[in-house]
Amino acid sequence: MTSPQTRVLVIGAGRRVKEGILPALICLQDRFSIEGIVSRTPHKVSLFHDQFNMETITELNTINFSTLEMITLSASLTEVPKILKQLSTHDTRHITLFIDTPVFHHTHLGNTKWLKGFKRILVPEDGIALPSFLLAKKLIHEGKIGRLKHVYFFHSGYRYHALASLKMLSDCKYISAIRSDRFHPELFQTHLRFPNGVTATIVDPRDYSVGRFMIIGTKGCIVDYELNGDFVQRIGYRMEGDNYRGLMLNGEPVAPDELDTLYQKHISDDLFKKSPMNSLKIRGLMSLFSNFEDPHSPYAYTPDEGLYDLLSIMVSEKFGRFKDVGLSPEKKSFFYKIIHLASKLMPSV
Repeated sequence: MTSPQTRVLVIGAGRRVKEGILPALICLQDRFSIEGIVSRTPHKVSLFHDQFNMETITELNTINFSTLEMITLSASLTEVPKILKQLSTHDTRHITLFIDTPVFHHTHLGNTKWLKGFKRILVPEDGIALPSFLLAKKLIHEGKIGRLKHVYFFHSGYRYHALASLKMLSDCKYISAIRSDRFHPELFQTHLRFPNGVTATIVDPRDYSVGRFMIIGTKGCIVDYELNGDFVQRIGYRMEGDNYRGLMLNGEPVAPDELDTLYQKHISDDLFKKSPMNSLKIRGLMSLFSNFEDPHSPYAYTPDEGLYDLLSIMVSEKFGRFKDVGLSPEKKSFFYKIIHLASKLMPSV
């Protein structure tokens, strides 16, 4: 359990921060205190009908790092190494760093050297904590659809974020194979196979306004759209305008947990980005942040995992295929080992 007021520094003030990071932390205001927002130019950040107002700062040297417990870093890939270098001049050994996807540019893996000075480094990959996916995984573990066989993302998965979600749903650390079938620059399918035999298909283009998923097992399926049958577990969304307000399962409301209650208490209709998916992501980020101190957190997603998902999907997009094989549990897979070696050999920038 985190302290009532975990002190957080937010680095970056772009779309990602205003759309997701800050709203999630504001909804967690009973547990987290935003000590400052760092941006390249000073300006005022206002959210939730001005219930949250803060002037940004531009100099890290004005921060008392000894009082912080958590830092979120969401900046452009060109800025991230520069910011990490600045952070390395401060004592951050007691601080957990959340560094946003895709972590580093694929040609700058040597920048992982700048991640060594923190207590823990995590990636705020909301794709592994979306409420609908967490409920689906619970249903899978309860045996509601038998043994998991295949997952479809119909216009509802984006590149490395989709891979993170699929690894979570399939309980796999790596991907055995990826194949891309491109019919048109915007129309293509990505087929995946996981080491436990589970397969998946991502249908593009991505369009969250119509995107849906289907999860198939040996005894039934889970969907988030209308489908009849006694073999169907149907997840629905309770909405208030564009704001997510809770889940339904087979037509019945799903009981809220503690974080759902905090979300309902604090969420506002005044969001920087108003869409059902964005509000689901906010709720997902709340789970990631709330469990940052738990060494066994199911939401612990590391920079290695973020880089793996980015680079594996890039390989499949460039060559049409990607393959990987497992090694020992600690090394995860051959491709993980390649990434690790590349990060050691490539220079930092």
